[in-house]
Amino acid sequence: GAGHLRADPEVGVEGGGGLMAPRRIAIVDDHPLLAVGLRRALERSGTVVDQLDPLVGAEQVVQAMMSRRPDCAVVDLGLPFAGGGLGLIGPLVADDIRVVVLTGEADRLLLARSLLAGAEAVISKSEPLPDIVSTILQVTAGDPVRTGDRAELMNDLHRVADEQAKRDSLF
Repeated sequence: GAGHLRADPEVGVEGGGGLMAPRRIAIVDDHPLLAVGLRRALERSGTVVDQLDPLVGAEQVVQAMMSRRPDCAVVDLGLPFAGGGLGLIGPLVADDIRVVVLTGEADRLLLARSLLAGAEAVISKSEPLPDIVSTILQVTAGDPVRTGDRAELMNDLHRVADEQAKRDSLF
C-alpha cells in the first residue's frame, strides 16, 4: 500500500522563491509541560515541530516519525514503554533521523549507551532552555555538537565494560 512510499531525501520541498523548507523536529516526551515549552521555543526559531504522544507505544511513535520525516527527533529516555527512549534511537538513526536525547536520567551508563546507539547529543532537562534549544537546532542543522561530556560518558562506558570483563573472567 501507500505505506511503502518513501520521500527521497535528496529532493527538497519546493518553497516560494526556491527557499529551503523549514526544518522539522519531532519531540517525544511524556512530560507535557516540558514538551510544550520546548515546542514553543523551537517554533519561535522558525522550526516546524511535531509533538508525539509516547503513550501510543514505541512502534506507533517510530511509524509516526517515519511518516513525518523530521530532521531531528528529541527523545526522552524515561518513556512509558519497554526499552524506553533508548529503544527508539536505533530505528530512527537507521532511517536517517538525527536524535537528541533530552533526559532527567542521571545514570551515566544509560546516557553513554544512548550515544553508542547513535544519538548525536545527550542533554539534561536541568539545562537552561536556551541551551537545550541551541543544541537541538545545531543537531537539526547537521552541525557537530561539541560537548565535553560526550568523551567522558564514553570513557565511563568503556571503564565499566572493562570491569565487567574482568569480573566475568574470574568465574
